Amino acid sequence: IFIHCGDAQQGRSPSRDLPDFLSWFRSLPFRHKFFVRGNHDTTREWKDRLGAHFLRGPRSVEDLKIFGVPYQQGFMAAAYSMQIPQGLDLLVSHEPPHKILDFASASSLRADHIGSRELKSALGRLSHKSRQTKRRLSPRVHLFGHVHEGRGAWEQDGTLFLNVANANPGMARTLQHPCVVLDLATDGSGEVQLVSGLKVAPRDGEKK
Repeated sequence: IFIHCGDAQQGRSPSRDLPDFLSWFRSLPFRHKFFVRGNHDTTREWKDRLGAHFLRGPRSVEDLKIFGVPYQQGFMAAAYSMQIPQGLDLLVSHEPPHKILDFASASSLRADHIGSRELKSALGRLSHKSRQTKRRLSPRVHLFGHVHEGRGAWEQDGTLFLNVANANPGMARTLQHPCVVLDLATDGSGEVQLVSGLKVAPRDGEKK
């Protein structure tokens, strides 16, 4: 399974970026390929041209339960976050949750945590229910990007959070990092292994 967490469009119009991206994306030798919309992917054309590869809402592939949250603002952001179901194997969004691998230290405006408060609230509810019921209700893995300098891995409340942004800090001009490869067990063990691209920070480390 190949997953792109958004921001494939660089300019104001997809007329140049979309054909090149589609050519590259379709050439990738993966059985399943998904794309979740980022804040720079500004037009409906991305959804129309990507078709079934456009990830929004629930999917079930290779015995894995996946849910996609495209970039949204205002009440739509809250609406999508509220729909995140229990017991996911993989949650995919463009934005990180607030205060998890979301510190925009290279911002031209001000350095701050810029992650989604709606995602933080939704995941907090699932984590609270998990503790009450003593069952795994939170996602096994949450993939996202958006904050380039937040790239990293962090474990919290039973979820492995992965900021897989691969561009330079601040405004994206070039790709600096490789893709992240992980292995999710489908045998019921719940095991998740980071194969390459990132290492999980120690518990006393930094989760910015």
